[in-house]
Amino acid sequence: MGTEVKAEALQKSKRVRLLIWLAVFVCAAGIGTAAQIVLVLLGFGQYLTMQSLSDPIHRTAVLLIPAGLVVLALTWMLSELGKLAVWLKWTGRVLTSLSIVCVFGTLMFVYLFDSRLEAQGLTGQFTHEAQAARNSIPQALSDLHAFYREASVKQPGLVVEGLSQGHILTLDRKTIARKTQQGLFIWHLYRPGPPPAYLSFSGDEVYYTGPGPDFEDDIVLAVVDLSTGIMRWLFHGLGNWVSPAVRRGSLVSMVSARPSSSAIRLFQTNSPRLLWAVRVEGAIRIPPRFDGDELLVALEGTLLHLRLDTGQETDRQDVCLKSSSTTEQTFGVVCKDGKVLAWRPGKSTDERPAIHLR
Repeated sequence: MGTEVKAEALQKSKRVRLLIWLAVFVCAAGIGTAAQIVLVLLGFGQYLTMQSLSDPIHRTAVLLIPAGLVVLALTWMLSELGKLAVWLKWTGRVLTSLSIVCVFGTLMFVYLFDSRLEAQGLTGQFTHEAQAARNSIPQALSDLHAFYREASVKQPGLVVEGLSQGHILTLDRKTIARKTQQGLFIWHLYRPGPPPAYLSFSGDEVYYTGPGPDFEDDIVLAVVDLSTGIMRWLFHGLGNWVSPAVRRGSLVSMVSARPSSSAIRLFQTNSPRLLWAVRVEGAIRIPPRFDGDELLVALEGTLLHLRLDTGQETDRQDVCLKSSSTTEQTFGVVCKDGKVLAWRPGKSTDERPAIHLR
């Protein structure tokens, strides 16, 4: 009888310990979640702010977690020494619990922070502080329907000819400028980020896409008034590469890519806002293309059809499985090694040649 009582008491003690440790882990998760909520409530939940906090948070976590694990191991040993003294037992257990809360609370906080940064990076952030040029005159753009790309980080710079009155647009390491043929400045402003960047044109606007100025996984889309040099709006989003911007009417689209996924975004440019953003697995390497009420996106060897009003995928075609002539004529794409390399040369419904420029 006494043996059964002891066995039952032992089982009860184990269940209590299990519940206590479970409560400790739940407490750690709760503290990590609460810290994330406090961060957002304090106004640090926007994309660019989170980008600036990302490196310090991860560096702190890299130092804190190993240190916490070492303390955890030491305090666990201390609790095992409770056989020698009761105070050692309870001191060790309390310190062990605090170590677990520290380690797993930090892991939970970092996980939630990264998840929110991914979500905020998809929708991005606008900055609406217009940058006025030194001088401005009302000049309209001639019919330019092309994309222009800087060669590389080591070979930056562009010269675009064909503006009205024989003016040219230049892009160097520091500035975007409109000049006369004699080299006199009409206006200039600092470029929104480092090279390499793309320039594309539509109406009286020039669209700049490229890396962001401060973070290696940040991309920008800047819209500049070609007549005055005023930056109409600037958008930041998460990405390691960004395509040229394409426009049809008041709609502007671009895609950005990261090592494992890509993002497709559609903007309203007149009153700047993001209409929708979609993340897909895989690499997109060429600009999107407008086609009727759809946006066409080449994802590796697949052609995605997205509704312009919602971004919902309506169709997905494996276009690189057929012969090259059939692929070009039917789908308007050029394939190589089972992947879409470029749009077929010609004019799409955005009235510009959509070609591979990466």
